Amino acid sequence: MKRVVQRCPNCGVEYDEPISGPCEVCGTEVRYWCRVHGPEIGFMDTPQCPRCAAEAARPAPPPRAPAPPSRAPRPSRPVPVETVDVGEPDSPWAEAEPRIVRPPWGGREPHVVIREGAEDLAPYAMAGAGFAVRLVRAFFTLLRTVIGWALLGLLVGGGFAFYGGGDIVYSALFGGMVGGGLGIVLGAVRALLVLFSPPRPPGG
Repeated sequence: MKRVVQRCPNCGVEYDEPISGPCEVCGTEVRYWCRVHGPEIGFMDTPQCPRCAAEAARPAPPPRAPAPPSRAPRPSRPVPVETVDVGEPDSPWAEAEPRIVRPPWGGREPHVVIREGAEDLAPYAMAGAGFAVRLVRAFFTLLRTVIGWALLGLLVGGGFAFYGGGDIVYSALFGGMVGGGLGIVLGAVRALLVLFSPPRPPGG
């Protein structure tokens, strides 16, 4: 496994093979990262890790002297062995659960690599949620526009018949139909503007 890889500081995706552009998931510029010493020294500007270079330049320790021959062990009496359940939390031989240390800059842990060229689903989930909200807003915009123009058509048609001496009910219904049709056209335009409008900035 390679020690120095390219890693995205934003989403934490790592690339074993060098890439020439920004992160393929979020578009952030990738930087060099040492999988062994990265949590201590952070991101690097070059593919050479100074800690790895220092370890490689350190001279190897001299071989240990052979141990003197040990005496033959004396036979001992068998000692009864007690059975210890290592699954109990109070047992001193139970293995402690490993601690997961999150990097201070966020993202995925350095040792977690899903696959080469992995894609993070978080940006797609956020985009889908934003589109769903805009779709609901567009629907209610269309509904409000149609109802408003239909009511306006009812009032105008009824008022025209009242002052002109015509059939108030027929005139009001005809005005409502005309106003509702006009409301559908105007509401569809407003709904499309809401649906395809750029997302609002956070806090805006």
